[in-house]
Amino acid sequence: MTQEQIKIIPRNLIYLIALSLVIAGVILLYFNIDTLLAEHRTLKSETSAKSSEKVVKDFEEQNIYTPGFAELEEYEPNQATTQSGVQPYSNKVPNAPTDIAVKDPGLGTAVIVTWHDPQPATGMLRVYRSSAKSQIGKEIGTVNYGEEFYYDATVKPDETYYYIVRAVLGSKTDEQESKNQDQVSITPKDTTPAPAPTDIEIANSGDGASVTITWKNPQADDFAAIKIYRSEEIGILGKVIESNNVEEKFKDTGLEPGVDYYYTVTALDKKGNESSTKLAFPATGRENPFVAAE
Repeated sequence: MTQEQIKIIPRNLIYLIALSLVIAGVILLYFNIDTLLAEHRTLKSETSAKSSEKVVKDFEEQNIYTPGFAELEEYEPNQATTQSGVQPYSNKVPNAPTDIAVKDPGLGTAVIVTWHDPQPATGMLRVYRSSAKSQIGKEIGTVNYGEEFYYDATVKPDETYYYIVRAVLGSKTDEQESKNQDQVSITPKDTTPAPAPTDIEIANSGDGASVTITWKNPQADDFAAIKIYRSEEIGILGKVIESNNVEEKFKDTGLEPGVDYYYTVTALDKKGNESSTKLAFPATGRENPFVAAE
């Protein structure tokens, strides 16, 4: 054996020993891998649990036990549960007014629309009028919350009108109206007495057979005519002796001397409504011919 061969043998031996150690380590790791993985999972779970516990504890300390959160009351087995009631509503669409009605004051040219305001309060109420059923028609006015009525002085007698009232909520750029309630309708009638004539005077003619009556016609747009009654008994209207006079003067002839005559002068409007009839006047045999009849 040469000297060079003797040097190579120890180097190969070292390589062989190192390779044997690597193989032994791999075999050991293979047979213990399950144990190592189980230990790793246990360690990870314990770490996670501690972290979660810390988060919950921090949340309790920083939030639940601070003034920003309500205190938790301990449960008492005999403590009764109290119910609370609430009426839900939209903050966009207001509730509608209720008990909408329309009243006729008997003028023929005006009606009064009434309602009960909705709850909660809104800014205003809007009134619509139509001449046809089931149509909303046009807006005729707005009313502040709390007033609960609208006076419509733009109607005509003997024509039918339909009304709707809506609650309004929001600004002009974001306005919402309530839903429609049932329409209410009315046909206004003119049943109001005409204004009475004024400055009524009666004078004897001096012949004992006639008197002259003068007055001023009422200043009313629907004035039509003057009506004159004559009676021989105070407090009784008697018979009509004139019914279509607008001249503010009338002469009654054919009277009997010495007989008291009582006159009542009234006004008629275009609907035939008559003014009050509580005044009567004696015409002859008295210095003061004016007598008020009860």
